[in-house]
Amino acid sequence: MKAREPYLASQLWSDAKSLTPIIDTDGSDSAMLDNALELLALSGRDLAHAQMRLMPEAWEKVEDVMPSWKAFYRYNSALMEPWDGPAAIAYSDGRVAGMALDRNGLRPARYLVTNDGLVVAASEAGALEIDPMRVIETISLIYRSTRKV
Repeated sequence: MKAREPYLASQLWSDAKSLTPIIDTDGSDSAMLDNALELLALSGRDLAHAQMRLMPEAWEKVEDVMPSWKAFYRYNSALMEPWDGPAAIAYSDGRVAGMALDRNGLRPARYLVTNDGLVVAASEAGALEIDPMRVIETISLIYRSTRKV
């Protein structure tokens, strides 16, 4: 990100230099990813777009990725290198919640939705005790992907 700072430009800010340094190097790897995600979100990207730009799935050799997604990843790979940071992330802007696994697929993720609107995401099943009668949907992701498995 530091190498990209001299090229930072946006119509949203009269002085993009005032945003630098983008990354707080005293923070953890997760905090540094958050710095980059916040910059993209404040630049007008929705969170899912920003997350997919920062942590694209390892799409190059996957045959069933839609051509439009491959084009998205190919285009964005010219703008920034993929972030190989945290094994899993969760994010929200108060309206939308999302989660993603790392490009290496080293950690599983699961989520469930209850009939009263609670969403629980964790790398291990049973992280919280939830009455099974409340659960309306469960999904296990075994690799970082745009597709449910």
